[in-house]
Amino acid sequence: MVKSLLYHKKPFFWFLFHIGLGVVSAFSPFPLIAFFYAFLLLSSPLLFKKQPVDAPLSYLIVYLSSFELIARMAQTSPFIPYELGKYLLMALLILGILKGSNKGIIGLVLLLLLVPALFYDLSGQVREVDIRFNLFGAFNVGLAIWYFSKQKFTPQGFHQIIILLTLPLVSALAFTVFKTPDLDSIEFTLGANFDTTGGFGSNQVATAFGLGMLLSFYLWLNQVSIAGKRWIDLFLVMLFTFQGLLSFSRGGMIGGAIGIAVILFFMTKVSKKSLAHIQFRKAQKYFLPALLFLGLSVVIANTVTGGNLLLRYQGETAGTLSGNKEKTLNTLTTNRFDIFLSDLELIEDFGFLGVGAGASRYLRKEHNGVVAHVEISRLIAEHGIFGIFFIVVVIVLFFKVYKSPNDNLYKSILLAFLVVGWYTTFHAATRTYITPLLMGLSTIYIVYGQGTVSRK
Repeated sequence: MVKSLLYHKKPFFWFLFHIGLGVVSAFSPFPLIAFFYAFLLLSSPLLFKKQPVDAPLSYLIVYLSSFELIARMAQTSPFIPYELGKYLLMALLILGILKGSNKGIIGLVLLLLLVPALFYDLSGQVREVDIRFNLFGAFNVGLAIWYFSKQKFTPQGFHQIIILLTLPLVSALAFTVFKTPDLDSIEFTLGANFDTTGGFGSNQVATAFGLGMLLSFYLWLNQVSIAGKRWIDLFLVMLFTFQGLLSFSRGGMIGGAIGIAVILFFMTKVSKKSLAHIQFRKAQKYFLPALLFLGLSVVIANTVTGGNLLLRYQGETAGTLSGNKEKTLNTLTTNRFDIFLSDLELIEDFGFLGVGAGASRYLRKEHNGVVAHVEISRLIAEHGIFGIFFIVVVIVLFFKVYKSPNDNLYKSILLAFLVVGWYTTFHAATRTYITPLLMGLSTIYIVYGQGTVSRK
């Protein structure tokens, strides 16, 4: 079934199908549940198929994991677990590693650094669910890097990966647009907006739509059509941007914008060899329309919200505008900075080994009981010195991806994946599939012909 999805003569069929899947999910979760398991069943032979380039299992991992948001929106749990991105991703990554795709020693090191904190709990309150909630995301980061490292994909295969990442987000976008009431009836304030996110968590929706904006922008720029019609591809860039901005959740959309900036920077350094393989020399005529539509989306969204969108991104709140509250780093980050500082205080109070996996929320003096929002501070608070080493290893990974033999054309999106994946941990910790999957994919190799890495 993956082949039908990737090699259908008319990509508009599958694009329209995913739109329809999102719309019907607004009425009932069962069509989505049925399609998800039918796809998994029909694609199950790929679980055990080995292929040196464009590994089929990787396609399956990317596509099925990306259903996490639309499955949560449609309330498919327990048939499709709420934490789909953690459980399914972990199971498939482990399967892939057992099959022999285990070249990423950095991923293994990250996993080992997480183990010690499992054996102590200085709060005495950690439950099994706390371990799953706090640790599985970080475990998946290690597993994904272990599995995907140095996997080889052709340029066509890599673009298919991006299409598979995007299609389930199209379903989530369709769900959200369908559920959004008439914009004139919405009262836009300076807080997160649930009317424009299908009634679902605005942070997760904005994170996913920021990624959708990044992916659709890259596909448009490289003349890879997800819908089969170029004007629809461009409209998709605009719609991801517009709907994501209307969520009034800033983190995810800023992440998407950072990813686009990374792409544009490295695409200015594309080699002549890449130009021989693709029509990137024609990208200039697509570059300006894409930026124009991105800017137009921002202007329209700000106009629709009566100027509140711009105020929101400036860090204003009802309190700061009235003069009752001072604009600080904490108000700009919606209390995340305070949680960050409270986590760091735990190291001073409890020592260099940290408080144990999942225990930080129970021991903070401020924001006690609040789940972690910043992964760096959680790692330091709960894992201590091992958490610091974890962060150092991630920094090393940045240099490895930057120094990889991939051509700058592909390095642009791979580095964007790594940057967006790690940046997401600053506002959503590792609660979604996005961080582990993007960080894992950032370590692949893009090859030409019979396996030659696309060098600079």
